[in-house]
Amino acid sequence: MAGLKEIGYTREQANIQISNSLTLEQRMSNREFDDCPIDEVVMIGRLVSNSKITSRWLERWVANYCGAQTNPESGDGKDNGDILFPPYVVGKDNAELKSCEKDFRFGIGGGQHRFFENIPFYLYLQFQQGGKNDYFTLYLLSKEDIHREIFDFRVCRCSPSQVSGQTKKLIEGKVEKMSDDEVRQLVQDSFDGKNNILWGFGIDSNPGEFTRKEPVKPKNPASKAAGQYFVKLQKYNEAKQEHQKKVDTINRWNSKYKIDIKDLKDWIKVKTKYGI
Repeated sequence: MAGLKEIGYTREQANIQISNSLTLEQRMSNREFDDCPIDEVVMIGRLVSNSKITSRWLERWVANYCGAQTNPESGDGKDNGDILFPPYVVGKDNAELKSCEKDFRFGIGGGQHRFFENIPFYLYLQFQQGGKNDYFTLYLLSKEDIHREIFDFRVCRCSPSQVSGQTKKLIEGKVEKMSDDEVRQLVQDSFDGKNNILWGFGIDSNPGEFTRKEPVKPKNPASKAAGQYFVKLQKYNEAKQEHQKKVDTINRWNSKYKIDIKDLKDWIKVKTKYGI
């Protein structure tokens, strides 16, 4: 059983660490780091390591860095995302930011995607992975891009991350039993504004190498092992195809959606390629 000793702390050192962490959280909440240098963003974010605080901080930091605003408002009380780029037109210049800060998680995405709201763009910010804290990676997808990823490329099943009372009866205890196509129909209904389910969406940023060994075909075709071989071979091929799909997905994202945050300073140029 491990304790403070195994972590390498005395009780006094642990108290100092706890106090320092709390102080950093308070300073971040008080907006002291909203203009920190770009090469210190990941380190400061991981020093605080409280996603409820760091996610809001990153929204403010990105907005400040790009000359944008936070908390877009349209006067109708709806959620319009987190960041509003100039010329500040809701429905054209607003984006939701999803941040992926934990190390060795290798996921890009997040929960609570409001596909039924008037949010034309999504930004996905991932801190450097693999034990390093030097930079972050940023991806920009339009709502149409996300729709294609879900329905054309089928990158994920999507899972409800939050539901309102009026939608709860529609999916409570049912989604787990639904087929992928049935779930995607609910997601499509969200895009069409027919429900207000908040969806989890994301991809694997590091599929790694495919290490599963191909089953060996038995020499005796009449043996019991021969019958099991084809079942094992089918599962092997399915796993191999799924892995390749993940590889193709992150390669596509890196080539099509990856963006330098400096480019967001010229938002009009960025959104021009989307015909907006």
